[in-house]
Amino acid sequence: NLNNLVRAGRVDGTQLTIFRRLLANLRLPAELAEGIADWLDADDEPLGPASAENDYYRQQARPVDAANRAIVNLNELLPVRGMDARLLGQLRPYVTVLPGFSRVNVNTAAPELLAALSDDLGLDDAYALAAQRDKAHFRNLGDLRNALGARGSLDERQVAFASQYFL
Repeated sequence: NLNNLVRAGRVDGTQLTIFRRLLANLRLPAELAEGIADWLDADDEPLGPASAENDYYRQQARPVDAANRAIVNLNELLPVRGMDARLLGQLRPYVTVLPGFSRVNVNTAAPELLAALSDDLGLDDAYALAAQRDKAHFRNLGDLRNALGARGSLDERQVAFASQYFL
């Protein structure tokens, strides 16, 4: 949930780290993390040299203001500095926008996203974890921990075992 990047108008560092890892796993430009977070946060201060706020967006061929709020459709990200339709298409299968904070359902998440929830779980191990859960879904943290074994760990504060939203 890209809206997790911002809480109470400010960028959530944990969520930004997870999103950076996801972009790396997908081999997408790392700068998109800060660009999207800046698009969503309430302030008008760029997070870094590759991100932007209203000064930048108002000078574009199609001037816009940064959203500075949660979004309801991924297409709202198209004006983000560094974003284009091709990149958004590559990102779309792995992200969503939901109202409020939501955790990642480890029973349905793509391996690239599972690996992003960890600083020590590689993509190969995330694929193995996904294959294991496809045989028997994880019911709780105990199941997940047993399945992970020595592969690594996931940020348990970010995981869920069911979904409240469906496509």
